[in-house]
Amino acid sequence: MNAKWTEPDVRDNIIEFVSMIHPLTDIPINKLIGMIGISQSKYYQWNDRIGQPNHHNASVPKVNWILGWEKEAIVNYAKAHIGEGYRRLTYMMLDENIVAVSPSTVYKVLKNNGMLNL
Repeated sequence: MNAKWTEPDVRDNIIEFVSMIHPLTDIPINKLIGMIGISQSKYYQWNDRIGQPNHHNASVPKVNWILGWEKEAIVNYAKAHIGEGYRRLTYMMLDENIVAVSPSTVYKVLKNNGMLNL
């Protein structure tokens, strides 16, 4: 499937084209769809969504999932506790009410700041 075919205007144009050509030619819809190069299930999904914009299927990452002050607190805490692993740092910060983030978040922040394995 070409990425250009996922655009709503292209998708809607294909549905309109098939709807227009089918009665004029008496070619079955499934053959027209095959000639265009899309599956029947894709055609009927598009037909149900005609006129609607595309939406992301998964949750879209938010810019504010971890705030700047949280990143700064993680970096400062890691600098004050050299030699501790990121998992241990995570639970130490939780116990001391510094930040409440997952170990993977601490890992990413430390990696982005070049602070892993200090």
